Amino acid sequence: MRILLEKLNQLDKQKLIALGIALGIMLILDIFFVLGAQIKHAASCKAKIILTKRTIADIKRQAQQLSEKRLNDEGQQVTSRRIIDETELPLLLQEITLMAKTNNIKVGQIVHLKQPVATPKQQGSNKKTTDFQSQITPLLLKLDLVCGYHDFGIFLNALENSDKPFSCDEFKIMRKQDEFQKLRITLSLRTLIKPQ
Repeated sequence: MRILLEKLNQLDKQKLIALGIALGIMLILDIFFVLGAQIKHAASCKAKIILTKRTIADIKRQAQQLSEKRLNDEGQQVTSRRIIDETELPLLLQEITLMAKTNNIKVGQIVHLKQPVATPKQQGSNKKTTDFQSQITPLLLKLDLVCGYHDFGIFLNALENSDKPFSCDEFKIMRKQDEFQKLRITLSLRTLIKPQ
């Protein structure tokens, strides 16, 4: 009987050792697989949180700039618009590029196209063109831009408040593939110039 009890004690010790080894293996697997995945997820969440904090800081900065600009622009409404000469076209394009740069906008390309002016015969009327109509030509500007949504709004506001007669025909907004905060925008502007 005594031998039987000793064998049971030995089996119990072996079972306890086997159970301890199994628990140790499970703990190691848990640390490597479950906790490892949780740590990786926490690290990716940390990166997203940092990116979101930067975005919020940028939006706050842009809102502050916009409010400061509104305070500076109050009472300074442009009452007349200046139509430029055709020789001033490079200066106009440089001014647009500078406005874009100050609003954190990258200008990829600016294409300008003169648009033909319809004569009274083409319009179907018997009126003669006035001197003013014969002295100006519409000019279409197509801009390829890369910027944030709020930067684009501030840029459009700056164009609208400039002393040149700009009008926005259309714009197309497309998301950039590599940066989710930046947009690819194709903007069509119309202005007037005096031909040579």
